[in-house]
Amino acid sequence: MVLTLLILAPPSEAQSPETKPREQAMGTRLRDYGGFVELDTRFGNMMGDFAVFAGARGAVLLKQRVYLGLGGAGLATDNPVPGSGESLGMGYGGLLIGYVVPTSSLMNVTADVLVGAGGLSTRSTDGIDRIFVFEPTVGLELRLARFARIGLGASYRYIGSADLPGVQDSDLRGLTGTVSLRAGWF
Repeated sequence: MVLTLLILAPPSEAQSPETKPREQAMGTRLRDYGGFVELDTRFGNMMGDFAVFAGARGAVLLKQRVYLGLGGAGLATDNPVPGSGESLGMGYGGLLIGYVVPTSSLMNVTADVLVGAGGLSTRSTDGIDRIFVFEPTVGLELRLARFARIGLGASYRYIGSADLPGVQDSDLRGLTGTVSLRAGWF
C-alpha cells in the first residue's frame, strides 16, 4: 500500500509554483534570448597570394547557445587574376547558423556555418560572376565584458560555380584564420 502511494503520488518538485517545466523547456524567459553584431577579419591564401576579407555578421541567440543570422565578407586586398593583370573583386554573404559551447572559464567554443552566394568581378568583365559559398568556422571567444567578446578561429571557404576567365573554384577555396569582435546582449 505504501509503495502504491509513493508511485502514484506526484513529486513535490512538480507541484512547486516556482518550477514551470513547460515554460523553461520552451525558453519563454527573456534572458534565454540575446543577439550580437560582429566585425571580423579573415586572412589566408587565395590564388597563390595573401588575401584579407573584412566582414560583418548579426545574429539572434536562442537559449544563449544557438544563433541564427546573416553574415557577409568582402575581399579587402588587391589580388591579381592570373594572366590578366587585373585585380579580383569578390564579396559574399548568406545565412549564418551557429552554436556556442560554454565553458566554466572566460572562454567559449563556437562553431558556425555560413551558406550563401556571392560575386566575382574584374574591371574588364561585364557584370558579376555569381558563386556559391559554404564556410564553416570553429573558434574560441574570450568574454571581455557582459556585452563584448573577442574571438580567434579558423574557417574553410568553399567556393563553387566560379566562371570568371582565369579563375577556378580551387583558386578561391582555402583555409583562413579569423579575428572577430562581437558586441551584444549575451
